[in-house]
Formats: sequence, structure tokens, C-alpha cells
Amino acid sequence: MLSKEEIKNHLGTSIVFTGRLISNKINTHFNELGSNITFDQMGVLFFITLHRTKEIIQQDLASLMNKNKSAVLRTIDILEKKKYVKRVPVLSDRRKNIIEPTEAGIKMVKEAIKLSQKLEKKYTKKINSVDMATCKKVLELIQNECKSETCH
Repeated sequence: MLSKEEIKNHLGTSIVFTGRLISNKINTHFNELGSNITFDQMGVLFFITLHRTKEIIQQDLASLMNKNKSAVLRTIDILEKKKYVKRVPVLSDRRKNIIEPTEAGIKMVKEAIKLSQKLEKKYTKKINSVDMATCKKVLELIQNECKSETCH
């Protein structure tokens, strides 16, 4: 069995814990702004908005985001109820819908980007640019290894 110290020093644990802390802080700040959207919902909305020049079909969104299909579809349902996205039927196939951001969704993403930039600056102010570049490079290398299926 792993000791507390081994668990604490495990890279994956550190990455997940840091991600959760950031996610919780962003959720708190979204709520303070009077936003009715969570960090996870924002992730889906951000992806849809970022790729709005492409026709994103709801069935393909989960695989594009490396997320669970049913969870992404539930999130789309929530975002649609909140008027941040809309489903547009594909004329050639009634079973398919293209997901598009609404003006309110685009506005929410712009506000979230401003907030995220502000928070990132706040939480990384003690990190010099060389260390930040190294951190991002290491995370990118890990992501690429996992995407290449060398991680088991």
C-alpha cells in the first residue's frame, strides 16, 4: 500500500488536485458574478464556441473533448435550457443536430475568458516565465503521450 507521502508526491495526484482547486475557485468566482454556469458546463460551451466555424454534431462532441458521451449530452441539455447553445437539425439526417452557441453563450465565454485570465494571473504571479513555459511543456508532453495510447 502507498504511504501518504507517496500519494502526495505522485504526479497524477498533484495534477488532479491542482485542477480541482482551480475548478473550485473558478466556480466560486462564476457564482460571485451572478453566473449560472459551472466550470464543466463552461468547458463544453467554450469548446462549442471555439469551434463554431465547424459544424459540431452533438454525438461527436464527446469524442472530440475526450469526455463521456452521456455526460456531454446532459451538459448540452443544461446549456440549451440556459439559452447558451442551440441545436440545429441536420437537414440530411433528422437524427443529428449541430450544436451552436447563442449570443448569450458567446457573451458568457468572453466573460469567462476575462475572469480566467484574471485568476490565472493571480495564481501564477510568483511563477517566472521560464518555469511557466517548462510547466506547460511538460503537461503538453504528458498529454501527447496519453493521446498516443502509450499510457496504460
